[in-house]
Amino acid sequence: MILVLLGPLYNYNLGGNELYYNMFIASFAAKVFGVVSLFYYLKKARTIPYLLLIISTAIHPTVGIQLFIIFVVIDVFEMAKEHMNFSIGKLLGPAFYLMTAGIYICILLIKANSGGIAGNQYMEIFEFRNAHHFFPQYFPVSSYVVEITLYCTGIFIMIRKKMYDIIKISTVIIIGLIFYTIAVIILKSDMILSTQWFKTTIWLEFLALLAIFSYGETLWFKINQKFTDIKVLGTLFLVISISMAMIVTDLGYFSAKPYRFFYGKNISDEEDIGMKIKALTEKDAIIIYPVDFTGFKLYSERSAYIDFKSVVHRKDALGDWYSRIREVYGIDIHDRRSGQNLFSVAGKKYTTLGPDKLKELKEKGVDYMIQEKEADFNLPGLVENKKYKVYVLNQLK
Repeated sequence: MILVLLGPLYNYNLGGNELYYNMFIASFAAKVFGVVSLFYYLKKARTIPYLLLIISTAIHPTVGIQLFIIFVVIDVFEMAKEHMNFSIGKLLGPAFYLMTAGIYICILLIKANSGGIAGNQYMEIFEFRNAHHFFPQYFPVSSYVVEITLYCTGIFIMIRKKMYDIIKISTVIIIGLIFYTIAVIILKSDMILSTQWFKTTIWLEFLALLAIFSYGETLWFKINQKFTDIKVLGTLFLVISISMAMIVTDLGYFSAKPYRFFYGKNISDEEDIGMKIKALTEKDAIIIYPVDFTGFKLYSERSAYIDFKSVVHRKDALGDWYSRIREVYGIDIHDRRSGQNLFSVAGKKYTTLGPDKLKELKEKGVDYMIQEKEADFNLPGLVENKKYKVYVLNQLK
């Protein structure tokens, strides 16, 4: 299953989220606890899953709260079928969660929604920045084709094999996706948008694969019984070994996938210029850099005037973030809705920043600017590598 998630299905999930990432980030750790909580939930444990979700929520709130909602909805319907037959055992897990992670979520929601921009502006900014995560109309057609085919196949097998517990979880997720789509696209609800419910498709994909592999396991035993002389197990082991070797060495099909493993020695030009800046600049330096930079701040340990990737989910900060994006990169919601590639448009405008704009940025505290070497500026340089050059702005008059 992991090979399938890392290989053919990678980058196809609706909403641009993956169960397994190629890097150790908060959501990856939270999903580990999520997978284990799902295992215990399917094993009919009713307290352990919620205790695990407390940890998951502490690491990544969205992952934990989404699974909590799914489990609670199913539990409530189960109790309703039993004529509201409540028991301490069934309520203990949710109660622990609400008294711990639930309070934490409430605090985060209060902070995220206190002051700042209005709901319609919040919708606009997230359509501009995170349309690929939040807005179904922006998801690639190829993702819909691949994932819906996978879901339908998985659900068909679930029904055929009477995997009712998995069907319940899948049903809650799908109903939530339909409700989310209506609320976001038609009703324009910023509150529902903030749930990012399409992130739950990672679990839908996981459960569909679980059903498919369960069916494949049944076929496997039948093949093994009929053709024992073929040594099917050895053949399968060879296929898996070759696949893993291709992943580890970046060969063949997997070379086109964006994997970065912990043992890798390769340093990108962006990371290299970050390390150079760390060595040559003061700790409180403020920098502007190309819109597509991702890991620069990790390697430079320096502050940025604006970072396209680091969008804060707080209404009191989003307005300033959006204003600075337009100021430095010259892009906004109109570029998104026109269907243009935001990085391409922003890249062209960023490389043509004029003297007046640079003076304005310098007056606002920006000390250095990173540009691709092709975009030559008549400014003193600090350092460069084969792709980027760092310019000094604090000497502008």
